[in-house]
Amino acid sequence: MYTEFIPEKFTGINPFYESYSKSNSDISKLLYRGLIKINPETKEYESDLAAFIVNDDSTEFKFMLNNDQYWSDGSPITNNDIITTYNEIIKSNNFNNQILKSNFEGVKIYENTNKEIIFKLESPNNFFLANLTLAIVPKSTKESFLKQNFYIKEDNCEECIFSGDFNLEKIIEKDNFHEIILKSEELKIKNIRFLISNENQEITKESNSNFYTTNTDQYYLLPKYTALFINQENEFLRNINLRRAINNSIKKEELGEKLFNKIMIDNPFFQYEENKSAQNNTSISEIKETLENKGFEYKEDILFYNNKPVRIGLIIQNFEINKERNQENQIIKDYLEEKLKSIGIQIVSYNYDKETFQDLLLGKNYDLALFGHDLGNNLDSYGFWHSSQTNPGSLNISNYQNALTDKLLEKLRKNSSSKNQIKLVKDLNRELKNNLPAIFLFTEKKGFEVDNKIKNRKILESYYKPSDRFFDINLWTINNF
Repeated sequence: MYTEFIPEKFTGINPFYESYSKSNSDISKLLYRGLIKINPETKEYESDLAAFIVNDDSTEFKFMLNNDQYWSDGSPITNNDIITTYNEIIKSNNFNNQILKSNFEGVKIYENTNKEIIFKLESPNNFFLANLTLAIVPKSTKESFLKQNFYIKEDNCEECIFSGDFNLEKIIEKDNFHEIILKSEELKIKNIRFLISNENQEITKESNSNFYTTNTDQYYLLPKYTALFINQENEFLRNINLRRAINNSIKKEELGEKLFNKIMIDNPFFQYEENKSAQNNTSISEIKETLENKGFEYKEDILFYNNKPVRIGLIIQNFEINKERNQENQIIKDYLEEKLKSIGIQIVSYNYDKETFQDLLLGKNYDLALFGHDLGNNLDSYGFWHSSQTNPGSLNISNYQNALTDKLLEKLRKNSSSKNQIKLVKDLNRELKNNLPAIFLFTEKKGFEVDNKIKNRKILESYYKPSDRFFDINLWTINNF
């Protein structure tokens, strides 16, 4: 039986929260299908459950369900399932994934007289297709998926109705790990077993693959970065001179030496820059002198502005299922506290659980936040940086407002030329680096280990997310079992 190891605590399966855990994302990828899928090799969108047509200005997306699509219980997949998934689950007031929900704000979703599903947008968005790889679930499971913190944690449950290449056969809880077994009737790979644990590393010996290893002799890249987001509503941080001082105090090469398998960056669209991070040689004395020239003052090494000491809070998410991430965040926190103290800034750090952290971000109730942004399978960062998205609950968590940035983001959504898109994101990189709504810190190498028992599998240099490694699983064969 083909076996993969995932180093984390198993929390369950819910395709609407797959970005919250490795195992959820990997397993959901195999159990569920969306309207479309993206091929990580060709970078093209392909039909999955439905054929699709996009109008010329990318304001209307039309889908026709393919013939003979069935759930694992034998019932047909219908337009009602699709409409329910989007209108009654994702867009519901009770749905808790605010980031996912925000992708469908202002989008009208309905069935027309030709039995086609229509997504009608208020303004052009060339990247909207990226949202429609989302899993479709049966209408009968709606109430379960609207429950707070709902996850499938056992087999043979009411909600165990799937549409993917695999079905859920077993969830077995053992002393310090979970064993999840999936079964396929159609593919040459009949079973996949996932061994999931953040405590028992010995079970890695039983696996054929590990795409989350710390060994980066072989690695792939993801379009994901970690940054220090800066709330520009803060009375001190709205001052560009203070933001520049904080940026100059952080020596990324020095920070990178304290971390593991990181590539330090200066821009959100780092993949389009040859020089990922420029050398920063600004000294502490130079930073202090510049601040004093810009209206700040020092009293016994404490920085003051308008006769107030500069005190700033830093919020960090505590990861229940990822001990390594918590250890990494502690190193970054200690480093930031040391560097900001060196230029007279008093900083207080707070660790929060996932829900509280998200509420603080979306409510803009923070000063500095250590946060990771996953660009996913498109270049659209409209929600993160456009001035229209600064209201509470929206994704512009820095409260960043800049007319030129807005124009670039709007042009990017309207432009379908890859060459022009790359030029626009480079212009965005320049604007964001100059204005510093965030200090972009690093992306990371993702190590993998595989044996030679799987044949016909392609391993790519980069993926949109780790679960994309299953993109060609219909071609895999397994030997010597």
